[in-house]
Amino acid sequence: MYSDPTTRDSKDTRNRSRRGISLVEVLIAMVVLSIAMTGFASIAMSMKQAGDNARDHYVAVNLAKNRLERGRNLRVDLLPTLAESYVLLNVHGHPDANGHFRRSTVVSNISSTLYQVTCSVELKNRLSLAFETAVENVTTLITDMDD
Repeated sequence: MYSDPTTRDSKDTRNRSRRGISLVEVLIAMVVLSIAMTGFASIAMSMKQAGDNARDHYVAVNLAKNRLERGRNLRVDLLPTLAESYVLLNVHGHPDANGHFRRSTVVSNISSTLYQVTCSVELKNRLSLAFETAVENVTTLITDMDD
C-alpha cells in the first residue's frame, strides 16, 4: 500500500489540535492568574486601610467639634469645666477604656469675657494599637455677649 505523505501530515495536524491543553499550559495559566490575584488583593487591602484612616480622621474631627459645641451651650463662667486631659472615647464620643480616640480640651481665658477653647483628638494606630502622631485639633473663641 502506498500512503500519500500529504494526507498523513494533515492527519497529524488534526490529531495535535484535538489533544487539548497540556499540563504545562495549565500550570502557566495558574501562575499568571495567581500573580494577578495577589496584585488585586494588595490593592484592595491598601484601599481598605486608606478608607479606615479617612473615616478615623473624620470621626476625630467630629468628636472635637461636638466638644466645642457643648462649650458654646455653656455659660462663659462654666467654660473652664470643659478642660480635660487624655479621655479615651469610642466612635460615638462616649468614654470607653478601650476607645480608639483620646481627647484633650484646653480652655484659655483671653480676657474677662473671651475664652479660647482648643480640643485635640488623637487617633489610635490600628496596627500598633498605640496613640502616635495622628491628631486633629479644632479651636474656637467663645465670648459672653451679655455684658
